[in-house]
Amino acid sequence: MAARGLPKEERVRESDFIILHKLAVYIVVEVKEGDVKYFNGQWHEFLSGGYVQFYKDPVEQVRTAMYKVRGLFRSTTGRDFTGRYRFAICFPETRSITGQTPADLKAESVWSEMHLVNMQHSIMRLIGLEAGIKGIPNPDNDKLMEILAPRCNIFASLEDKFASFRKRTSY
Repeated sequence: MAARGLPKEERVRESDFIILHKLAVYIVVEVKEGDVKYFNGQWHEFLSGGYVQFYKDPVEQVRTAMYKVRGLFRSTTGRDFTGRYRFAICFPETRSITGQTPADLKAESVWSEMHLVNMQHSIMRLIGLEAGIKGIPNPDNDKLMEILAPRCNIFASLEDKFASFRKRTSY
């Protein structure tokens, strides 16, 4: 959730993406670059020839953001979001995660380079549906997009977001 224009107290935690899926789910995604490993109960990134512990725990960061979106929906509408919500941490430059990850972290919530090849499959696994299963679209997704619009940049697809990112980084 891009924290554009939010007061400091509302920017405690942010994430990189929120995916609104037509099957009544939102997924909050935190992306960490570089080679990442999990050991000694902590997430580490490879910097300057060695692994260094992340400043912020990416799981805590994205989980907090996921619940913050849920709370924002509730405080705006006066009711709970009727769909599912999930989070994922994404390591696009890491081939696979080694080591024992936290016990409360589902394997489907960790996306490495190989998971990005087929995002539809990765998303469907995360939300607990097999590809090809039809779900019922949720009107809460439209309301959630309306709520998030002043706070986030909205893209019609992940491809649009990636194209925007490539354009910005090419300057």
